[in-house]
Amino acid sequence: MSWRTVVISQHAKVSYSGRKIIVQTKDATHQVPIDDIQILLVATTQAVLTASAITELSEAGAKIIFTGKDGNPTCETIADYPGNRSLASIQQQVEWGTGLKETLWTAIIQAKIAMQIQCAQLLGKDIEDLTTEADAMVFADRTNREAVIARKYFQLVFDKDFVRTEYSPINAALNYVLLS
Repeated sequence: MSWRTVVISQHAKVSYSGRKIIVQTKDATHQVPIDDIQILLVATTQAVLTASAITELSEAGAKIIFTGKDGNPTCETIADYPGNRSLASIQQQVEWGTGLKETLWTAIIQAKIAMQIQCAQLLGKDIEDLTTEADAMVFADRTNREAVIARKYFQLVFDKDFVRTEYSPINAALNYVLLS
C-alpha cells in the first residue's frame, strides 16, 4: 500500500532501478521503494524523469504531478492500466445528452456550495450571504452562482483582500489534494 509523497524541489534526475525510484541531486542520491510512493510531486522545472521511472510509477498506481514556475500544478499523469476508466466508459460519457450533463453539473455545484457553507459555518463565520446566493442558484448554474459564492467564501474564510488566483502559500496549499 503506497503512502509516501515524494517532493522533488531542486535540480534532480529521477530514474528507476530494481523496484526503486532513484533521485539523484547534486548533494545526494536517494532510493525510495516504488511500492511506497503514492504521489511524486515535481515542484521544479529543473528535474529530469526517465521514461522507465514514469512507466513504473504509473503501473504501481502512483500519481505524478508537475508544477510550473509559480508552484501551481500544470499537469499530472493518468494511468491507462486495467481497472482505470476504459475508452468505452469515456466515450459513453461524451455521448451523454445535454440534459443529463446539466443535471450532473447542477448536483456537483450544489454539493460544492453546500460544503463551502458548512466549512464557513464550522469556522464560526456568518453564512447568511452565502446561503442567499445558494438559494438563487438555477438549473445548470446559468447565473454563475458557483463563481460568486466561491469568491465570497474565500474572502469570508481568509480575508477581504484574498484573491484565489494570486500566488501565495494559502493558494498553493488549496491547489493540492492528497488522495488516500
